[in-house]
Amino acid sequence: MGTERLKEGVRNTLRNLVVNTFSTSLLSTYDCLRDDPFLHDWPVQPPLPGFQYSLDQQCRFDFGPGYSLCTAYTTLDPCKQLWCSEYSNPFYCKTKKGPALHGTKCGPGKHCFRGLCMRLTPDLLKQDGGWGPWSPFGPCSRSCGGGVRYRAHHCDAPAPNNGGRPCPGNSFEFQVCQREDCPHLTDY
Repeated sequence: MGTERLKEGVRNTLRNLVVNTFSTSLLSTYDCLRDDPFLHDWPVQPPLPGFQYSLDQQCRFDFGPGYSLCTAYTTLDPCKQLWCSEYSNPFYCKTKKGPALHGTKCGPGKHCFRGLCMRLTPDLLKQDGGWGPWSPFGPCSRSCGGGVRYRAHHCDAPAPNNGGRPCPGNSFEFQVCQREDCPHLTDY
């Protein structure tokens, strides 16, 4: 009976220690879990990922430090297939059989896009949507006793394009109107 009591005492002590330690030291380090995921201030990403990374950087991502674009052969087109070599052995080129990232600079004023080295025009780039102006509120649904009217705006300034994000939020806004009571024995 004494050993059971001792075991129970040890269990309670350990449980209190773990709970108190966890709740005071660990939970305070995870305050970010209370952050609202929709309130963010993230940096704007480039329309195409290749705008951020050179061909040499992409080779290092694929094969590790010491690699850069293979320059031993002039006929290799990185927009079709990215070939890389080590600085110590520039004539041994290897590939992962994939092209460079869309948007990677491949010539003067040209970038890789869909396997081709071309001049990029705005209609080819990813475009996030933007809200146009609100329309005026429409008529009230009732003449008395409380009604509703609404207005709208469209995601067309600009419209999302080429995988761009749609506009956040609602396209309609509602408003209560004609709140005064109706005269006796009438309905709106």
